[in-house]
Amino acid sequence: MMNRNSQHSAIILRISPLGEIHATVDLLTPDRGVVRAIVYGLRSRRGSLRGRVVPFARGTLYLYTDPRREESKVVDFDVHRYAAAMQQDLTAFYHGTLWAEVVWRTLASGDGGEPVFALMSEGLDLLEESATVPARTQLISMILLWRYLAIMGLQPDLRHCERSSRSLAAEETRFYDRRDGALVGEEWVGKAMIELPPGVARLLAASDRYPLTRAAALPVTEATLRATRAFMLAAIQDAVEVPLNTLRTVAGYL
Repeated sequence: MMNRNSQHSAIILRISPLGEIHATVDLLTPDRGVVRAIVYGLRSRRGSLRGRVVPFARGTLYLYTDPRREESKVVDFDVHRYAAAMQQDLTAFYHGTLWAEVVWRTLASGDGGEPVFALMSEGLDLLEESATVPARTQLISMILLWRYLAIMGLQPDLRHCERSSRSLAAEETRFYDRRDGALVGEEWVGKAMIELPPGVARLLAASDRYPLTRAAALPVTEATLRATRAFMLAAIQDAVEVPLNTLRTVAGYL
C-alpha cells in the first residue's frame, strides 16, 4: 500500500496560481526529481504557508498524496534557507528563474534528481553570495548551465571538431552549430553559427577541473564572459528544445 504521507528535501522551482487563493508548485527533490503539488490557501492572507513557499526556498517538505486522485498537496514546509538576497536583486533572481525553468522543463534531466539537486543547491548558495555583483552572478550561472548540459548528456565537446573529429587547439576559435548542438572548427563555419573565441573554451575547460565554488571565482574578461553568455544561452535553449519563457521575457537581465 502506498504511503500517503511523505517528507522530502526540496527546492521551490515554480509557483502557479490555482483559482483565487490556491497554487500549484513544482519542486525539485533529490529522491523523486521534479514533483508537482497543490498548496491550498497559499495566496490567501491567512494561508499558513504564505511567506514560506516562495521561489528558491529550500527545506523539508511534507506531502500528502491521494492515490485515487493522483494528487499531492503540501501539508507543511520547514524552510532551512530563503533566497533573501536573490529576491532583492533582479539579475540574480532572473538567473535563478532560468535555472528553475530549465530543471522544471527537463524534469531534472529525467534523473532521480540527486545530482541536479546538489548542483542547484550549491548554485543558489553562490548566487546569494554574488547578488549585486552582476558579472560574478553571470559567471556562476553560465558555469552551472554548462554543468547541467553534462548531466543531460548534451555538453558539446570542447576538444574535438564534431564534423572531422580532429583535435581543436587551445588557441583555436570554435563555432557552435545550433542545428545539432555541436562545436566545429573554422573550416566548417556556416551561417548563423555562434563564434566561441579561445577564451570561452579555456574558461569552460578550466571550470570542469574545479569544484563549483572555485570555478565560480575564475578570472574572466568582459569580452570572454559576453561570448560565453551568448553560447551558453543558445546551447541550453537548444538542449531543452521548447521555448524558455525566461529567455523570451527577461534575457536583458541575463
